[in-house]
Amino acid sequence: MPETNPPTVGKQLEVPQPRNAPFHKLPMNQIYLAPSGQGKTVAALSTLMDRDKFGGLFDRYYVFAVNVFTDPQYRPFMRYVENQTGQKPEDCMFDKWDPKKIMDILAEMRKANAYIRKHQKDLGATRLYSCQILLDDFADDASVSKSPNSPLIKLFPQGRHSQVSTMCLTQRWRLLQNSIRVNLHALWVGKLSNSLEVKALSEEFGAAAGSDENFLSMLKRATGDQDYGFLYVTFGKQIRFYNSYRAEFQLASTKTQLNEKIDDSRRSRRAKPTDYDEDEP
Repeated sequence: MPETNPPTVGKQLEVPQPRNAPFHKLPMNQIYLAPSGQGKTVAALSTLMDRDKFGGLFDRYYVFAVNVFTDPQYRPFMRYVENQTGQKPEDCMFDKWDPKKIMDILAEMRKANAYIRKHQKDLGATRLYSCQILLDDFADDASVSKSPNSPLIKLFPQGRHSQVSTMCLTQRWRLLQNSIRVNLHALWVGKLSNSLEVKALSEEFGAAAGSDENFLSMLKRATGDQDYGFLYVTFGKQIRFYNSYRAEFQLASTKTQLNEKIDDSRRSRRAKPTDYDEDEP
């Protein structure tokens, strides 16, 4: 039987990458899921600013959040963005849903990186241009998260081809359209109070965890043992579960109980990111 070998491709330009596990290779799509007051905004912003996570990896930031100019949690992030990229809050922070602006960002990033690829030698380019879009609670609006014409639906499958990473904060997993879920690279889950949300998650991830009961046990342990604890789920060839960003849950090979394994790569600044993506453009 004839063999099919993949074509040989030279080294391709990419965007700057996180140096520590458990983070997926950029660009990536993430959902931060929790009710109001459970720390998802603080967690998302800290993750974007911390140097051992995604700090310093993006050339442009854009935030769409109703309370971006009134919530004091955003002030340190505004200062960070201005210091990091030179962007003024009025140019990259928006308190209204703006579909045209999002599509303009995608087009701009696609054009900029096409130019870099075409003129790589002349420019002496060693990497592509990277962008992060953060959407805070707009996904809880059905007209945004369910409409097939919504830019949110296009961001998740198409954004990474323009080197745009998307971080979406929401209170309702069940409201997200399937095209958003299947194009996820990571899911952050805080303490949930809605039993229907918990049930929906256990039904979706129970098989990967070994059973619905195993998933619920991990969720309870990750979110119940500490203030603002969270379960972090990464997707790819294998779905992996973490108690915060540090300890990975693993099923014991001869037992049904769950064990936690401290990921040694988190202790090293040189650890490679989790790269599961085989569908690059």
